[in-house]
Amino acid sequence: MNKTVIGSYPSVHAAYQKSKEEIGVSVTSVYNKLNGIEIDTSAELVRYAAGELAPAIIELGGATVPLLPGYRVKMLDGNCIEASEHRIAELRELSAGALPGKSLVVYDPVLRMPIAVEYL
Repeated sequence: MNKTVIGSYPSVHAAYQKSKEEIGVSVTSVYNKLNGIEIDTSAELVRYAAGELAPAIIELGGATVPLLPGYRVKMLDGNCIEASEHRIAELRELSAGALPGKSLVVYDPVLRMPIAVEYL
């Protein structure tokens, strides 16, 4: 019987802990696989998901009122984690754990979701 746990988790490690028997590999193997995914692939996944979900959000009435009628407002946010900050606690023991970095995210307040991301 497939017992896949669906939902949102605060980290990859948390999701792994919920399904580790079903996944069947070590957490290190999971992170090794994730480290092999190119940054452009994850950025494109955000763009693709936004493009696929936007029509459904609008059709189901999930969009909000535009901030400036007649204009498509987008918000830009980013991070630049300083060298003094370290990996999250769950990843400190894993050599394959993700390191902090820099990113810019474009957020659409009408759709209430990110529509693009760039990693620097």
